[in-house]
Amino acid sequence: MTESRLPLDGDGLTTVYQQHRAVMTSEHERTDAAMWRILARLRQGPATGPDLNQICFRYTGRMSDLRLHHGYQIHKDHIGGGVWRYTLEGHR
Repeated sequence: MTESRLPLDGDGLTTVYQQHRAVMTSEHERTDAAMWRILARLRQGPATGPDLNQICFRYTGRMSDLRLHHGYQIHKDHIGGGVWRYTLEGHR
């Protein structure tokens, strides 16, 4: 069996690591953009899960980011049939 080695660049980082870092940076920018779109929608008034799902498939993760990392208070009410309504209540 042969051992495979990853090529190193001038900084000592592997090419694979650099590619991974580029993908993760792009993913972070994409999720940040989705988070701000969710916030903009909630500023217009209450929105249901299906409404927010049109903006971002993982809207609950983006709302968690808004709550935990940015201090937004978002209230949710069960309105039936597995559907929830989300309301922006403020910012701390």
